[in-house]
Amino acid sequence: MNMVERFFRDLSQQAILPGSFGSVAELVDTINRYLSQHNLEPKRYVWHADGQEVLNKIRRAWASRHKSCHFGFIVCFRVNFSEVR
Repeated sequence: MNMVERFFRDLSQQAILPGSFGSVAELVDTINRYLSQHNLEPKRYVWHADGQEVLNKIRRAWASRHKSCHFGFIVCFRVNFSEVR
């Protein structure tokens, strides 16, 4: 699960789902309180993946998608990965 998905999961489970809101303003206030509390102890994300491995994975995904494309239903794009750095 990527960090954005994890953040919104935590926001939903810790702030939104347990509550009951009589108005949009109450919901917005609850979200803002959660963000204020969450930002008191920021956690730095450290990237561990090798860049070349990520590019290889993208190439494989594009190649797989290209093989399964049916023109008329899905538009396929070609990417020149030699230009990606």
